[in-house]
Amino acid sequence: MTLTEQEIISRCQQGETEYYEKLVNKYKRSAYFYALGMVGSVEDALDLSQEAFIRAYRSIKRFKLQYQFKNWFFRILTNLCISHLRKRRRRAEVSTEDKEGRTIPVPDDHFNPHLLLEQKEIMRQLWKALSELGDKQREIVLLRDFQGLSYKQISEILEIPLGTVMSRLHQARSRLRAKMAEFM
Repeated sequence: MTLTEQEIISRCQQGETEYYEKLVNKYKRSAYFYALGMVGSVEDALDLSQEAFIRAYRSIKRFKLQYQFKNWFFRILTNLCISHLRKRRRRAEVSTEDKEGRTIPVPDDHFNPHLLLEQKEIMRQLWKALSELGDKQREIVLLRDFQGLSYKQISEILEIPLGTVMSRLHQARSRLRAKMAEFM
C-alpha cells in the first residue's frame, strides 16, 4: 500500500515516527543541493539540511495538513541557511569561492576527460556566479531552477508577493547570463 504524503505526515503526527524516514528520503537530495547553493560549503550544506529535517520533525505535530510539506520544509531550510550566512558574515567576509577551496563534484555518466574537465569548469563558474548573487536572488534561482518550484510555491516559502518573485528571478537570471556568457 502506497501512502500519500498527507497520510505519511498524519501518521507521524500520531506518533508513528518511523514514517518520517519516508519524508527524509523524498527530500534529502533536493534539500542538500538547495543548501549547498545557498551556503557554498559541502559540510555546511549537510549540517543545515540535517538540522532542517530535525526541526521539521520536532514541529511535525503543528504542521497543518492542508499545506504542502515541501513548502513548509523549504521555508525552515531557507531560514536556517539565511541565519547561517548572517553568522558567517559577522565572523568574516564571505568568499566568492568554496571556503575549503574545492570544486563541487559533478557526477560523470561517461568517462571523457576533456568533457569532464569542461563540465567541471562550467559547474565551478556557475556556483561562483551563484555565490556572487545577493541572498535574495540566489534563493529564488535555487528554488525555481534547481528545485523546480512554481512561482506561487516560492512566494509562499519566502513570504513575498508573486510579482517580487518574478522580478527577482528575472534580475538574477540576467546577472547569471552575463556572468556565464563566455561559457555558453
